[in-house]
Amino acid sequence: LNGIGLVLIDDQIEKGIHQMERASELGLKGVMIPVAPRPHETYDNPMYDKFWAAAQEIGMPLSLHLGTLRPGNMRLMENGKVTQTAVERCNNEYAVRYSLGHLILSGVFERFPDLRVVNVEHELSWLPFFMHRMDVTYIERTEQASYRYKENMTPSDYMKRNVYHSFQEDGPGIRLRDIIGVNNIMWGNDYPHAESTFPESQRVLSEILADVPEEEQSLIVSGNCKRLYNL
Repeated sequence: LNGIGLVLIDDQIEKGIHQMERASELGLKGVMIPVAPRPHETYDNPMYDKFWAAAQEIGMPLSLHLGTLRPGNMRLMENGKVTQTAVERCNNEYAVRYSLGHLILSGVFERFPDLRVVNVEHELSWLPFFMHRMDVTYIERTEQASYRYKENMTPSDYMKRNVYHSFQEDGPGIRLRDIIGVNNIMWGNDYPHAESTFPESQRVLSEILADVPEEEQSLIVSGNCKRLYNL
């Protein structure tokens, strides 16, 4: 197994960089940061630029993982665990969408072209619409998308170049892979969590990848992950 380190950055950027460097020295392949910063903060804040620069220099992909949001008011069950409603679960990609939007539309990936971010476990199907809306907003709403790229790029171009996406079982998302970018999609079974495809992973993959060319299947189930993490 290859591990991913956990790093909390917030306003302790230098400490976060030190933790990321230590993770790299230990042989870990990347680090996970919160899917979104503290309430009322966003990842377009210039204070994070040192961290992005260090991740690019070290070559550490940054994971934005489902469930790492720190909401202001969490509902607790009697056993002390956090609970969420069905509606919240159906919209759980909101936080990563918000963070990716801030990273892309503020020019983070233009300033740090070799930075790689991984959208973990939020599935795929929502991505084409989100990429399209970012492009439309950037082109048509210049008063809102005030940062203008120096490169001849659109927001969706940066999404395809700098962001990878993991999923478990999203057939509609696979059918939209040409829009998302087949070189950016990575399958995982999420064992041993409740939403894991184990022990039915082979059946699930055979169903959702049935019409996908073999070369693309290879990229999705292993090749893209190997390339991203230098495995």
